[in-house]
Amino acid sequence: MIKFIRYELKRNLLPMVIFTAIACLIVGIMNTLSDTYYYYDFPNEVRVRSALLSTPTVIFAILCVIVPILQFSFRMKSRGADLWYSLPVKREKLMLVRTLAGLLLAVIPFTVSYWFGFFILLGRTNYYVLHGYLLYYLALLPLGVLLFGIYSFLFSRANTVCDGIIFMIAWTFIFMMPFLYMSMHNITYSSQINGWQEFTPFGMLYYVEQWFDDYICGSYGYAVHAPALRSLAWLIPIAAAEGIGAYAGLFLTARGQKAENSEQLSSSLWGYKVFIPLYVFMFGGCLDVTDLQLCLLWGAILLVGGYVSYIAYRRSFRLKLCDVLSLLISFAAGIGFSLLGHYVF
Repeated sequence: MIKFIRYELKRNLLPMVIFTAIACLIVGIMNTLSDTYYYYDFPNEVRVRSALLSTPTVIFAILCVIVPILQFSFRMKSRGADLWYSLPVKREKLMLVRTLAGLLLAVIPFTVSYWFGFFILLGRTNYYVLHGYLLYYLALLPLGVLLFGIYSFLFSRANTVCDGIIFMIAWTFIFMMPFLYMSMHNITYSSQINGWQEFTPFGMLYYVEQWFDDYICGSYGYAVHAPALRSLAWLIPIAAAEGIGAYAGLFLTARGQKAENSEQLSSSLWGYKVFIPLYVFMFGGCLDVTDLQLCLLWGAILLVGGYVSYIAYRRSFRLKLCDVLSLLISFAAGIGFSLLGHYVF
């Protein structure tokens, strides 16, 4: 087990150096060239522009999405799966080591670039609440760990790398579809909801960054961003539940993974067979049924898109009857949902 851990760390050393160098370069450029404050004429005072937290935050989020692809793609090639699963290591331990190594591969480049950018700001004239940078770093780390777990689980539900990436993209945006539906039908939604980004796994990072940006810039009163706090009050518990559930699913299903599934159809319930009809249903619900010509046009495009998605899933133009029925029923239900939204809500 110790040898396996050492090997995994050694294997990830080069990509870690590359990721760290790229992250430091991007953060260094942004923190060197961006203005940190400006003079406001009336009243005559200095105002802080931004704490420059968005760049390292985006880098961390990207790493938490890319690294799972690197760490768990081994089981999506027959040769790689046979090799790794033949090791005298339990599947759960194999997943644990790959997960821990992946977390290091995401956290270390982010940590180095974050504090590199911080020391650049120290060398410039600034009016920041400097201890806020440490607080933000400590707050962001666990959120990044949760995000890493979510995307590791989603990617590992597939049997090919391409399918895994599609799963990650599909589930990233699926929870913003109700918000799109309400917007299309002018349905009043809760004042606690501030925007579509709340419905993605990145929403928690977005609002934590907003709140700490205000805090570090010295905006203590109204600008401590009450909307961000309201959003975080329900986003963080949901993210914690999703992240913990994702890690549990990742390890509890490790033993059931088989090498012979590699490169086969990705028939997981977390994949095409669920999100294709769900997207068709939700997009169908967003159609404008009051404009028949436009509704027919977009409806036809939606059906073609669903059909093509099933072709990608089955890797064949010959679909099963259950696929056709699923597509037609979800589309019809979506149209009904659109009528409901327009004439009832």
